[in-house]
Amino acid sequence: MNSYSTEFANIEAGEALAKYRRVKLSAGTAIYADAGEDFIGITMAAVVSGGIAKIKLPNDSGTFLVTAAGAFAVDAILYGAVDGKVASAVSGDQIGQSIELASADGDLVEMVIPKQLDQGSPSFINVNAGASGTAGSVNVYPSTASKGKISFVAADNAGDTTTTFTNASHGQATVITFPDSGLATSYVPQSTDALTVAEIDVLDTAIAGTQVASKVVIADANVNTGVSKVTELHIGATGSEVQVTATPAELNYLDLTGAVGTQEASKAVVADANVNTGVSKVTELHIGATGAETQVTSTGAELNYLDISAQSETVTTASALSPSIFYSDLSLSGAGAVTLAAPNAAMLGRTKVIEMVADNGDVTLNLGNCVGGSATSSCKWENVGEALILVGGVAKWIVVGEGGVTLS
Repeated sequence: MNSYSTEFANIEAGEALAKYRRVKLSAGTAIYADAGEDFIGITMAAVVSGGIAKIKLPNDSGTFLVTAAGAFAVDAILYGAVDGKVASAVSGDQIGQSIELASADGDLVEMVIPKQLDQGSPSFINVNAGASGTAGSVNVYPSTASKGKISFVAADNAGDTTTTFTNASHGQATVITFPDSGLATSYVPQSTDALTVAEIDVLDTAIAGTQVASKVVIADANVNTGVSKVTELHIGATGSEVQVTATPAELNYLDLTGAVGTQEASKAVVADANVNTGVSKVTELHIGATGAETQVTSTGAELNYLDISAQSETVTTASALSPSIFYSDLSLSGAGAVTLAAPNAAMLGRTKVIEMVADNGDVTLNLGNCVGGSATSSCKWENVGEALILVGGVAKWIVVGEGGVTLS
């Protein structure tokens, strides 16, 4: 009959057992615990199958004699091996630490086991998973079966150095959670100073290329940071930036809706590829080398007298001739009479020519607003090419030429 105490258990052997071997329970009997398997204790003596095995429980005081499955060094971290033996090769959870070296398979060595091993909470002063030149790992399992584990493993350092994980002094219990990044391999950022939660939180919900309130600004793949709101704008090579002092309203003058070379109301004037700025409207016009410009005092109307296309007219009906145009083309569709008002101030001293271009009948002009010439009552055009030449006076036109016309 099986029996237990706080340090030993007497359990029927489910197979022949050698002394100093790890065992587990199977159908109420003790059998060997194999590689990586949990165990309930260590056999104290050999026993045949069906006999009663005396088993030292892990929470017993003192050290334990165990059977090595191969060679390992003093202080080696030990794991379960086949047939209830122990080895330094990682397999399952760590079960103890050797205080003697093992030279070969079957050697008996002394091992220490943490006091709470049987309660699922082993206590170690120092834990070494593996040894120098022998890889090791620490595996932590969740409460639900077949739901993975957390494994702590070490990769080669450049030298024989130690990488230490430690904590700063906390004023409260803290749970640190690694979120699922969705990546097979990811990295933990490092810094030269302790980052506060507020400093790290500025990364949360940040979007590349889109600025988010109270979050870091991250450029997208095209180095675009989206909408920018700044208190001041400085542009230039690093260390040589120049502050942009123009206000937003002033900068908006550059926001053109049309093509360059086309002037727009309340917008900057931008020349096109041919240095053409389109239509210009100015209060004053000054022309000349910079610093030595001369103001153009002529009015717009006065300048227009230089526009040849605007200084001629074709008269096709019996009507009034323009008193402010230099040249009148008489191309009436038939005979008729035309009139001419007194010259305006802009025509003072300027010449006006009235010529018959198309002969469809005689054309006459009352000379009541004219002086001089061979006669002062009327003028008649009878043939193509005949012309009357006038100069604007203060109150009337002065006849200065009679090119074939008839004055009476």
